[in-house]
Amino acid sequence: KMIGTDFILDCNLKNKSLISNTAKDFLYKFHTNSKSDNKRISQTIQYFQDMEEVFEKMALSLKKNHYGVVIIGNKKLLDKTIPTHKIFSEIAKYYELKTSKIIPAKLICNNATAKTPWSDKAITEENLMIFQK
Repeated sequence: KMIGTDFILDCNLKNKSLISNTAKDFLYKFHTNSKSDNKRISQTIQYFQDMEEVFEKMALSLKKNHYGVVIIGNKKLLDKTIPTHKIFSEIAKYYELKTSKIIPAKLICNNATAKTPWSDKAITEENLMIFQK
């Protein structure tokens, strides 16, 4: 199964429940009649639901006082930056994992002057997130 895929079979997800209050506040407030926007919102909800499973498995797999690491970028959805690092911290806490450190990193492009149609959607910063059981 692929996490974060752009392919989703059901744009009208039957189960839209999420653990993170930040995710709920961010994702449930969008109101659009655009089919493509609704698809992107559904894809993002599905992504966070998949990541909830990842964190659950991480919590089950890690030994006490050991660490797990996730690298993520805060992508945009409908011109708003998704606070993924905050959402992941909330999901981790739900599964009794402590966010021990978040290390931000700026992504550097080989050609900083290049402009593409998707440049405004590109992830320019990422976070290395360290979780402890």
